Amino acid sequence: MSNTLNKFDYVMVKMDRKDNEELLPFVPFVEITLKQWGTSSYHEAPSLSGQLITHKEIDDHVQALKEDLDAVGKRAKDALTKSQEGARSYKSLT
Repeated sequence: MSNTLNKFDYVMVKMDRKDNEELLPFVPFVEITLKQWGTSSYHEAPSLSGQLITHKEIDDHVQALKEDLDAVGKRAKDALTKSQEGARSYKSLT
């Protein structure tokens, strides 16, 4: 398991088949999402950090968020590629 903050995730949306009947075709896609968040005590916006009080804390946390986004981006790309390959395989069978 990676050493990220685990604040981001992705959702895969792809065409499904029901009882061997193809639904309306569309290209699979992913959306990058917030996996978890807290609410700031000062306003209703999602908070992606604790209270950061030094420049180093800010830099370290921002770097960790970037690494987290990079990790979920890679997972989302892998899932999209796999989904697209599956769709091509299914299309070639029909």
